[in-house]
Amino acid sequence: MASQQNGLSNKLDVVVVGGGLVGSLEALYLAKRGHKVRLFEYREDIRKTPQVRGRSINLALSIRGRRALKDVGLEQHMIENHGIPMRARMIHRPDGTTYPIPYDARTNQVTSPCGRA
Repeated sequence: MASQQNGLSNKLDVVVVGGGLVGSLEALYLAKRGHKVRLFEYREDIRKTPQVRGRSINLALSIRGRRALKDVGLEQHMIENHGIPMRARMIHRPDGTTYPIPYDARTNQVTSPCGRA
């Protein structure tokens, strides 16, 4: 991280390689600390690519994910603008029928999936 001399921290010019979940979050944490951050991603923007069959672009947002977003000031924005409360996971049987399993039937806790777009 930043080096310290006489109790003062020096701001760094940081390069983060990889704009996925971890890379983009780390870039936000570093920028919040006042560092100059450049973020590089090899792949094209998933929001602008054609949908590929069998590839989901939604993300289930757990309590840990919400905490990380809160740390960088984005939790409310993501929940209010992109979150969809999910009360259960859907189980798909080999015969094609489905049934739900609640995440928490006792307290009605939900998970919030967020689209990547």
